[in-house]
Amino acid sequence: MSADTSKPTVSLNPPWNRILKDDTVTLICHENNSLEVNSAVWTHNNIRLEETSSRLNIVKARIQDSGEYRCQNKDSIPSEPVYLGVFAGWLLLQASAEVVTEGESFHIRCHGWRNQNVSKVTYYRNGIALKYWYDSIDMSITNVTVRDGGRYFCTGCIRRQNHTSDPLNITVKKGELAKQEEDPWREKGDRDPPPACSGCSTQQGTAVAPCESAGLRGGAGLRHRRPPHLRALMGLLARVTRAHLWDLGEDYTRYREMDARPVKLCPSIRMAIPGLISKPAAAPGGEHCHVSD
Repeated sequence: MSADTSKPTVSLNPPWNRILKDDTVTLICHENNSLEVNSAVWTHNNIRLEETSSRLNIVKARIQDSGEYRCQNKDSIPSEPVYLGVFAGWLLLQASAEVVTEGESFHIRCHGWRNQNVSKVTYYRNGIALKYWYDSIDMSITNVTVRDGGRYFCTGCIRRQNHTSDPLNITVKKGELAKQEEDPWREKGDRDPPPACSGCSTQQGTAVAPCESAGLRGGAGLRHRRPPHLRALMGLLARVTRAHLWDLGEDYTRYREMDARPVKLCPSIRMAIPGLISKPAAAPGGEHCHVSD
């Protein structure tokens, strides 16, 4: 059996990794099949503890009990660390997770010191009230989005006194599916779209505004905006436009001589007419002029 398959895990009961001073919590060492191990070696901040059973009980927690806990069976490697934070105060906001992915759920709880009853509870996110309950009730946030991330805290009444918890940051990460749906046409290696500009022109001098900057050749960064049916249409446009510009001949050469400024081409036109970048057009007198800026 490989080391990875025999690595144990640590769970908490109750399942909160933030507790108040004098609270009680039990850490349980599980095998990879979720069964409790027969015996375990426990460490706290890499210091070996005397406990050798599968359960480590912390009764009347102290501030110094905060830190990283690991367990290890005799035939396994140490588990991943579980962090336990012990705080002093009247109220504590507890969360089932501090980092979640879009689409998942998490729970928050307004916990009173020594499990005293908390009434008139209000939960806040980024200073805005979310929910109010006369009695202390856990709040569930399901199918989360990035907007659900932020600084959470709660207020409540203990023994007719108002108290406020310290804030807790909860981070919501984007899921892989959400990233793909956000940019479905993006191809590997594409750059971001260039900044907008005005005053772009076609070969005939017709103003086209607004459009993207002409600084990127070949329409780089725009491919991911084109669905398949549009790519086919642009390919047809490219063939027609190349043939038309090839016939301009002397008129186009004179146009370039009269206007000293380089012609700005919209990236969408560059993209549609790849021949403008590399293929020279024959000019009168045997000379060649490049149809580009």
